[in-house]
Amino acid sequence: MLEVPEMTQAINAYRSVTVSPEFLALQRMRDDQKHNEASALHSAELRGRQEGKLEGRHERDKEIAVKMIRRGATDIEILGLTDYLTAQDIRELRIQA
Repeated sequence: MLEVPEMTQAINAYRSVTVSPEFLALQRMRDDQKHNEASALHSAELRGRQEGKLEGRHERDKEIAVKMIRRGATDIEILGLTDYLTAQDIRELRIQA
């Protein structure tokens, strides 16, 4: 490296700042904050996927229930063959079908 006194002085000043306890604490806090943010985003993404899957299953069960209603199935038969519908859901589908 070039032996320029100003550069040597600047490098030494940078090194002294970056190893100070205050700087290291701030850096650690920033790193923790980034980690927490990434974890929160990941958790939100997983929750969104799970909610989407449940919503899709519920919609599929509604389609099955409508077909069964049109074929004369009872509420108990529909409840037995679907996993995500309530008796209230079936009553509402009967009105719509």
